[in-house]
Amino acid sequence: MASNMFIKIALWLVLALCFFLFLITSAKAELQRFEHPISTETKNDEPLSLSFLVIGDWGRRGAFNQSQLTSQMTQHLKNHFSKSTQQRACKSSAEIFFVDTTPFVKCTSAMQRVILMIGEQDLESAFKESMAKWKIVVGHHAIRSIGHHGDTQELIRHILPLLKTYDVDFYMNGHDHCLEHISDRESPIQFLTSGAGSKAWRGNIKEENGDGLNFFYDGQGFMSVKLTQFEAEIKFYDVHGKVLHGWNKIKQPRHSSV
Repeated sequence: MASNMFIKIALWLVLALCFFLFLITSAKAELQRFEHPISTETKNDEPLSLSFLVIGDWGRRGAFNQSQLTSQMTQHLKNHFSKSTQQRACKSSAEIFFVDTTPFVKCTSAMQRVILMIGEQDLESAFKESMAKWKIVVGHHAIRSIGHHGDTQELIRHILPLLKTYDVDFYMNGHDHCLEHISDRESPIQFLTSGAGSKAWRGNIKEENGDGLNFFYDGQGFMSVKLTQFEAEIKFYDVHGKVLHGWNKIKQPRHSSV
């Protein structure tokens, strides 16, 4: 009996030590950073730009119109993406922050709450260091949505205040199998859902979450993003490549008073 108790105590001590070491490692670890080269090929004196596609719920084996969607994405890539180099002509124009939102949604223990606190601190530190003109946060779960899952209250409590404080421009997510554009009423943040890369047409709409809604589409599609130093262009496409919704934002250059 005493031997079993000793083994249990030893296991708890090992687990506690591992968790302590994890906290120390997490606190010292730096967030990973990756650079995306800027397009240096322009037409008609267009400004240098950064372009990418946003697609969620990517199906398998061509199911749920995946093949048709892939074809349209390829056409869009041909039209808007060009060869690029490592030239950093638009350094600090845009920065994308990837957040693992699952722990926020499924936080059930004291240990998980500590991990979340560290995650929030890391995100805030990254925001403080950022000099980018465009700040984009990407997570799996929606902050705002009228789709099947609706608003995510945990992210509204923990993440949204940071986005507002540090002037984040866009929050992009999947999770709901639809396309959405919702504007925040209290800040410039735009909530963009692109989770319609495969299975869609769920038919479950939470109309009570419609405050600030600009666009909603329940079918398959994807989203494109094009950024220049002072302008952002967002477009939503259906499975046939038709533009369903477009939105532009222009940031005025900051002029020095000196």
